[in-house]
Amino acid sequence: MLTIGFDASVTLAPSPRGIARYTMELLRAIVALPRPDLRLAVLLNSLRHEPDARHGFLFSDPRIEVIRRKLPGPIVVHGWRLLQRPTWEQITGVACDVVHGPANYIPPSRSPVVVTVHDLGFLRDDAAKSAALAGKYFRDAFPRQLPRVAGIITPSRFVADEVAAQYHIDSSRITAIHSGIDGALFSPSRRLSDDQLKGLGITKHFILAVSDGTPRKRAHWIPEIAELCGGIDAQFVALGLPAEMRSANVLALGQVSDDILAGLYASAEAMLLTSREEGFGFPVLEALASGTRVVCAGSSSLPEIGGSFVTYAEGDSPGAFAEALAKALAQPRKDVAAEHARGFTWEHCARQVVQVYERMARG
Repeated sequence: MLTIGFDASVTLAPSPRGIARYTMELLRAIVALPRPDLRLAVLLNSLRHEPDARHGFLFSDPRIEVIRRKLPGPIVVHGWRLLQRPTWEQITGVACDVVHGPANYIPPSRSPVVVTVHDLGFLRDDAAKSAALAGKYFRDAFPRQLPRVAGIITPSRFVADEVAAQYHIDSSRITAIHSGIDGALFSPSRRLSDDQLKGLGITKHFILAVSDGTPRKRAHWIPEIAELCGGIDAQFVALGLPAEMRSANVLALGQVSDDILAGLYASAEAMLLTSREEGFGFPVLEALASGTRVVCAGSSSLPEIGGSFVTYAEGDSPGAFAEALAKALAQPRKDVAAEHARGFTWEHCARQVVQVYERMARG
């Protein structure tokens, strides 16, 4: 029997995105593996939030022990960083063969500890550097804590190489494991009806830009790219565009459900990702799996994930992205691109992660 401690506390966030979604989907895929010899001790710690319907699978499997705590999360993780306390054993009362921190935070334990490092973008973004429980925290914690852990998982070879170089860690201790996407959700068949599109304010063919307020996402480029693409007969639609960056030439949508997101991907003429760097780049694969053309930067992990199925901007400026978008729209959609994207599965990710657990347990 292999007992794994898994800190899933981040999944208690009401609307999981990014790292929280990675944590939930990885956990779900590990539980789904036909491994009767695998036992999980899952920590759900939050002072304010309770498990909901998303967590139902954790309470119906006899291989899983759910440990619920109501400790103040910021105090716990700062204790991990500064004092190496409280330990996993002190919080959960469960001794494990391996303990995994899938959300960048590193729980101290008497057992071998594995941590997922999603990216090091916080080293370059000034705004992220000051975030008390994000960039600033990891900038202070990683130099001391990462060299001590038994194993490191990254979502791409790009991040693995950067972690090894930045923190002088032997690359043999780092395993790059690509994340997965939901191939059933993101599919060309998910196109929205004309009435659904009109209900969102979309009245003709459109380009979907995916971003947020993080500086490296460069959301402020989207209106400028739309302006430069004035000759293209298509509406620009943006998800995650901050209010202060909105303009008349871009339709900014608020937060949408997963079903609507999948429908927007499948209905768009192209997906535009202006991000300077990504540790993995979920929107790239989600759009490709939906049968949609993709335009993004040719830097960081993006070429590793998108391969030859993406049109990369040949330069780092709004003009370069506008030129790449025009080039992409002149090309036919490729079914093979969707096949490439659907090859990134959570099951494959989970199997590789469990292999890391087994190596760490053997010492």
